[in-house]
Amino acid sequence: MEQAFPKVSVIIPAFNEDRYIGECLSSVISLEYPKDKLEIIVVDNGSTDNTNSIARGYPVKLIEKPGVKVGAVRNAGFAESTGEILAFTDADCIVPKQWLEDALVFLFRSGIGAVGGGCLVKENGTWLEKAWVSGQGSETLITKYLPGANFIVSREVFCECGGFDEVLSAGEDDKLSIAITSKGFQLLSLKQCFVIHQGYPKSVLEITKRQIWHSKNSIDITNPLTNKLFIATNVFIICHFIFPLLVYCHAQMFYISCVVVLITCIINIQPLKKVIAWNKQHNDISSAIIKLLQLNIIYYFYFVGRSVGLIFNYYLKIKYVMTGNGA
Repeated sequence: MEQAFPKVSVIIPAFNEDRYIGECLSSVISLEYPKDKLEIIVVDNGSTDNTNSIARGYPVKLIEKPGVKVGAVRNAGFAESTGEILAFTDADCIVPKQWLEDALVFLFRSGIGAVGGGCLVKENGTWLEKAWVSGQGSETLITKYLPGANFIVSREVFCECGGFDEVLSAGEDDKLSIAITSKGFQLLSLKQCFVIHQGYPKSVLEITKRQIWHSKNSIDITNPLTNKLFIATNVFIICHFIFPLLVYCHAQMFYISCVVVLITCIINIQPLKKVIAWNKQHNDISSAIIKLLQLNIIYYFYFVGRSVGLIFNYYLKIKYVMTGNGA
């Protein structure tokens, strides 16, 4: 029994999450896992709402880590943990009842470094939220990255890979994913381990803002020469500079059309993948076409946000080179 159920520390960073943290903690407490093998740690990042008072109403260890970035918040939870397994989620997520049991079946397989999954939305989510998660959670697969909201790893592997980067504003989960795979391990995204995420953007403006934040450290996280999203974002930026220049110079319509087609292709790659995966589950062509149109709108603003964040990242790098100061 001791072997079948190792002690698990569930680590939950939180910042002004009084709207969602109650549901999150209720779902963790309701996990089908021995309660004496479960440790729940909430790490507050300096909330100014009722997050702390709500958390204190649950059997959790509450610690405070204000004024630091999310990687340091997650690491603070690790520092207080005692479990041999670390399960990271976010305060705006709801975990399925067998989240840990299903994950541990795969985590202990040879060559697996970490397991988890992505995030879905509630049935009453907005059209934008539902379109965004189209096709997700349909299969179990080897992945390059696991999100910090659904990241389950052994203490041994976590320590070997140095934990989360405490300097990055965002992308600390991607960087840890890369560190784990660089050690020769695989990451598994399990369809049965997907969590419900209640904090998804609910407007294109929120999507743009979120992607600005996510991409501010993209140069520091990935290899720019091999990361497809990084390359696509750069092409998107170039196209948006070239297009108005061509119009201003009265260039031939052929060249303008080429730029428009290129931008359209960039925007459509991920939506097409999502819609194809969604249609495999539902087999509804008319609804799939609507979802594709919705996703095209979403991904345009997605790339606008990533472009702004990446340009800011470039600015900081240039500033650092030119002055020796900066990020």
